[in-house]
Amino acid sequence: MKKTANYEAFLKLETGAHTARVNQLLVTPDGRSLITAGGDKTIRVWDIESKTQTRMLLGEIGPGSHGSLQAMAISPNGKYLASLAWMYPDGNFDAQFRQTDVRFFEIATGNLQAGFRFPGTLQDLDFSRDGKYLVIAGNPNDSRRGMVMVYESKAVLTGFGKKPAPLASAALYENDLIPSYVRFVPEKAGKDGSYRVVAASWEHWRPNAPEYSGRLYSFSLSSAQKLTKLFEKELDDQIAPDSLAVGRQFIIVTAAALSEEKNKKFYCYDHEGQLVNAVDSETVPAPPAFSPDENQLIVGQREDKALIQVKVYDVAYGSFPLKSAYFGHDSEVWGVALLKDGMAVSVGGDQNAIHFWETKHMEGKFVAELKGVGRVVHVVGISPDEQIGFGMRDDLRLKNGNIVLQRVFDLRSMTLKSFPFQQAIDFRRAQKTFGEKQLDFSDRFNWNLGLLPDMELFPLPTGEWYNVSTYGFTEKGSVVAGSPDGKVRVAPRRPEGYYQMSERNLVGHEAAVLDHAAGGRWLVTTGADQVLRLWFVDDVEDDTGEHLYPALNLFVGSDDEWVIWSKSGYYNASQHGDQRFGYHINRGAEMEALYFPSDRFIKTFFRPDVIQSIFEHGSEARALEALGGQGQSQEAIHVETILPPIVELAPNGIAAEAKKVAFKFLAQALNPGAPVTRVWIIQNDQFAWEGKPKKGTNKVTLPLEPGRNRFKIFAETKNSKSVPLVYDVMGPPPKTTGKRNASGPLEGLGTARGAKAAEAARSQANALLGAQENGTLYILSVGVSTLQNETDDFKSLTFADDDAISIYNAFGKSKLSGKLDKKGALKNKAFQSVEATILLNQQATKAAIFKAVDKICEKIRKRNASGKQQRDVFLLFLSGHGVRRSDDFERELYFWCYDLMKTSTRATGLSFIELGEKITSLPADVILATDACHSGMAGSDAVRGLDPNELAKRIYAINERGLYILNASRSEEYAREHEAIGHGVFTKSLLEALEFETDMSMMNLMASVQRRVLYYTNHLQTPVFRMYGDLLPLTMYGK
Repeated sequence: MKKTANYEAFLKLETGAHTARVNQLLVTPDGRSLITAGGDKTIRVWDIESKTQTRMLLGEIGPGSHGSLQAMAISPNGKYLASLAWMYPDGNFDAQFRQTDVRFFEIATGNLQAGFRFPGTLQDLDFSRDGKYLVIAGNPNDSRRGMVMVYESKAVLTGFGKKPAPLASAALYENDLIPSYVRFVPEKAGKDGSYRVVAASWEHWRPNAPEYSGRLYSFSLSSAQKLTKLFEKELDDQIAPDSLAVGRQFIIVTAAALSEEKNKKFYCYDHEGQLVNAVDSETVPAPPAFSPDENQLIVGQREDKALIQVKVYDVAYGSFPLKSAYFGHDSEVWGVALLKDGMAVSVGGDQNAIHFWETKHMEGKFVAELKGVGRVVHVVGISPDEQIGFGMRDDLRLKNGNIVLQRVFDLRSMTLKSFPFQQAIDFRRAQKTFGEKQLDFSDRFNWNLGLLPDMELFPLPTGEWYNVSTYGFTEKGSVVAGSPDGKVRVAPRRPEGYYQMSERNLVGHEAAVLDHAAGGRWLVTTGADQVLRLWFVDDVEDDTGEHLYPALNLFVGSDDEWVIWSKSGYYNASQHGDQRFGYHINRGAEMEALYFPSDRFIKTFFRPDVIQSIFEHGSEARALEALGGQGQSQEAIHVETILPPIVELAPNGIAAEAKKVAFKFLAQALNPGAPVTRVWIIQNDQFAWEGKPKKGTNKVTLPLEPGRNRFKIFAETKNSKSVPLVYDVMGPPPKTTGKRNASGPLEGLGTARGAKAAEAARSQANALLGAQENGTLYILSVGVSTLQNETDDFKSLTFADDDAISIYNAFGKSKLSGKLDKKGALKNKAFQSVEATILLNQQATKAAIFKAVDKICEKIRKRNASGKQQRDVFLLFLSGHGVRRSDDFERELYFWCYDLMKTSTRATGLSFIELGEKITSLPADVILATDACHSGMAGSDAVRGLDPNELAKRIYAINERGLYILNASRSEEYAREHEAIGHGVFTKSLLEALEFETDMSMMNLMASVQRRVLYYTNHLQTPVFRMYGDLLPLTMYGK
């Protein structure tokens, strides 16, 4: 175990797929898995049959290009993956200081098995067909010489250490740093024990030869482990050596990506270096790949055009007739492969999606897709009220050619919404003019950035800034420009009116910058790394000479989940948005790196208050300072010191019988100074077991429910929580009872009509999962209209107690009106029995509420311990004020119980987190509903109104079990009550929804209430509903 001091954390976007271009795609020898490597410094393993990602292979990375992946190869036995990663240990990104890590991962486990660091630039590697040898091509730092080096595989797979000496080597060229690529000919060793090796490179020095003309080499590796050059062929053709594909009969390289007139072809050579064919294409080809039998060749596309083609050719003795063309991608495709069953695989496009398609027809037929939720952001704009509009489809354009803005993120309310097309004129986009000055990037300035009408080259520091991808003026006249390498530079406008570009970079983007917008307080940049970066304009235009990092970073997924984060990792997020980014943890060169999603650190880094303060003050440093001035902690937190524990199964860790299963597992802390404090198990999204961690093996036996049982095993420390260990175990066959809930509706958010339409599909799955009939409904309804300790910003309410009475009557007595009658019979036909408690005003003290909760929890646990077969439900309804306390002593969410004192919330307030610890540890379905007036949100001190999104995320994070959390309104809205209806609008809508239904499921109830609240308040109040876990359909009301 490495010491914590050796750990290093880097923020990483994680969308379920690569977030930068995929440069290589390989198929394992057994044909069961794909392996992809991308510009996001990750290697991913995908199962072909299930079409899912099975693991990531992670190594050491760093800022900029440090840790960028160059090439990979699979050992013929399918056990190991060898990769090359470029490293810059001194922080100097010049090629002459580059070193290369050669890493060997065990594919099945993701463990880093061996490796060494090469002092120089390595570009390519390949295994011999029998796996005995590994060939590598590159340039040592101590000599500007291209080399082919052969190593014995078993020697480099024995561990870690210094660069081993190659068995044999040969020089390709002298006195230059030119890319070179290498392959073994995929054939068995010859009768004399020899192997053939092919290499390709560029050539710059031959007189009268075109620039980037190529050179092919062929070597023989003898049984005596000597490399002998068979031929060296100078090519008049301009080739891309990184496209090298080698078969037993032919060598394929594509044309160099230079002028469009010359680069739309690939070349076929024989093993004597003679040109067999030059095959023309309509598009620029990317690196090709042979089929397993070498009878076909698949070729991707290097350029991003309106027409994207991936082509499959029959080799046909070198004639290459076109067999099939596929048009399913929307941008360039670099990774391609052919499977044994005639299926093609290609990866690319704006989502870096993996496509499976059939090749038997002239136009390839789409079969399946593997993609994440990220997408390239092509365009951005910003409005005067600090809303960010952005577009992710470059094929949606206005008549003037501008890409359409599709969605809007409101920085002030932290909400995502569709783009108001009628307000498009309000969004400021990249401005090419400022007064009489105009920026131009064209051939009139020899493809340098220039100023019109002065016809002057823009003063760049190095004179080498070509391929500018976005440029424009800020409102103060400063010039902003971004480039395909991810750099953003700003030239502030001097008081005298002239410009001077500094060496300063705006550091953040990891891929091409595609667009920007500057308006008001913010500069927003965006690009191929799928992230919008927000820079505070005053800091951008303050030319300090120091590199500037974004104040905030925003990712919005295609599933509408979003996350916004700061440099140190503080974040705010939608319901599942914090699973979209996390931390890549380096553990040194001799251990595989780890990845933890940010929701593992929710206790520490989920800080909507910090994000709000950054938005207000423009930087993380100023935000923390401002919070410190309000009495809140501003101490920096280092991720390396609070790493989550790891849960692993012990040997023979699962023993399943007909009605029970036994687990043996280990819970290990990564940081010795932060021990594991708790372990627990969730079964079918209900709390099943909790215990103190043991130093050795934890042993737990649990009963199996009918049908599928999904177990999640967790461990946590004081500050973070493990990634769950998930296993499915089949229990006894489910009984088909035909009773309530056996064929209930689909649970989730949407319209009632949509819910009913999905009932049939969901009911088939329910039979496999063994849905139980409802047992006892436990209700605790709390309403606090009268406050013992009113304040100027938190006054007594009018109808909170009436709302609590109505909920008690509706679900406890099936009565939708009437006064409180505790003596009447409790009934709800959706359940076998009902037990209900109500606390109003003076009764609803902190002590009384917790006492009632504890009593209900005890009853539920006793019923569960007795072996009950029914499905119990706990409904907790709270109506009153909700507040958030944040200062140097606490950061907590409270319900304003009757006796709460604003100056002593910890002692007198009802903590939602403490309440959540009690109710989420129950073996029952849990529903927490709050109709809390957020009138304190206007406050600027340490006590503010309750944020429903924060409330839901923090309560779910306690145990990560299934539950429903219902809130009456968003944080920036009032939860309205009205004298004419005698209720809060939320509660009134809920009662009306029940009035017209004999049976009401949770799904339909949520959909109906949301629709009614929006209608009654004219969209001024929006209920916030969260449903966590794979919950079975639940009927909550019957009459």
